[in-house]
Amino acid sequence: MAKKATTSRHRRAAPKSTRAETCAKSGSATRHSSAAAALFRTAADVSRLKLLERLADGEWCVTELAEAAGSGLSTVSQQLRMLRAERIVARRRAGKHIF
Repeated sequence: MAKKATTSRHRRAAPKSTRAETCAKSGSATRHSSAAAALFRTAADVSRLKLLERLADGEWCVTELAEAAGSGLSTVSQQLRMLRAERIVARRRAGKHIF
């Protein structure tokens, strides 16, 4: 004789947690907020925004950026280092030139 499969029509659904509860449990809300704050702090500087505006048009050599900004090479390099640290820009080396 074959057994009949029994199913329960009155299954209790698991309570759904809200997105905020899920994020709070995993701590990802704090990580995302911290990352966003760091990004905004980095982009809040006027000289870095000007560099980003120039870079939006395409690749620039660091020396070209320094000349266009009227700043020293060291200053521009430090600004770019901060932008790279937040992964806003990337660098590429071609011989002696860094783009």
